[in-house]
Amino acid sequence: MKTRILSLLLSLALVFGSLFFAAPAVTTANAYPARISLLTPANADSTRFVDISSQQGQVDFFAMKAAGVRGVMLRASYEYEPDARFYEYAIGAKLAGLEYGAYAYVTWQFNTNLQQAYLQATRQAAVLLAQLALVPVRGYVVLDIERLNLPINLTVREMTEVSNYFLGLIRAAGYSPMLYTSIDFLMTGLDASRITDPLWISNYTGVNTTSLPNDKYGKAMKKLGPQLRFWQYTHKGRGADYGVSHKYIDLNYCFGSFVPQ
Repeated sequence: MKTRILSLLLSLALVFGSLFFAAPAVTTANAYPARISLLTPANADSTRFVDISSQQGQVDFFAMKAAGVRGVMLRASYEYEPDARFYEYAIGAKLAGLEYGAYAYVTWQFNTNLQQAYLQATRQAAVLLAQLALVPVRGYVVLDIERLNLPINLTVREMTEVSNYFLGLIRAAGYSPMLYTSIDFLMTGLDASRITDPLWISNYTGVNTTSLPNDKYGKAMKKLGPQLRFWQYTHKGRGADYGVSHKYIDLNYCFGSFVPQ
């Protein structure tokens, strides 16, 4: 019965979405949380947040909130394509009273020279920003850049340059930008010293603790100081525990505020 009620609510919200999203509400550029002491249970968000894409399938956001989730990052775009469930998920999160941000999975780094990377980054940012035009996003808007097993011909300097360009497009549109990547790629594929926006770092430990591991990756994350805002610590969270139909879900910790202050 609860599932049927939720489906009815989502259907009504999709029909009358303009009542929820009449005008885009954006955050003030560069409005980031105050600097905080790092990585202790006392100052870490007491509960997790999750990130999802259309791959998660059906989502019960009320169950997600009941599981202790405080916020959710929604994939808005994948390369040149909008995420098919972005608006559905945004409405569902709003109905359940969950804060949400958005992210763009990009591919401009693969098999490109610098000029091609800039062109593709511009086009992929346009897809992201078009998605956000009808949705009030209070959370961060994130550049999701990953290595995968595809050729990257750009130098570290060039990768960093185009990443900052993409983040700048997010900022120019009035949102608070953030960069997501793995700690390994941040150390080897980017020049972290030239990235000043907040960071969301993946480092899969699978351990339910806010203490970073005492290895080279954990030490590298500690050196990021208060620039480190989010830590994705596993991609193997049990989906059913968080109201999603897919087997797995990413789990994250938030240090400071999930929504820019």
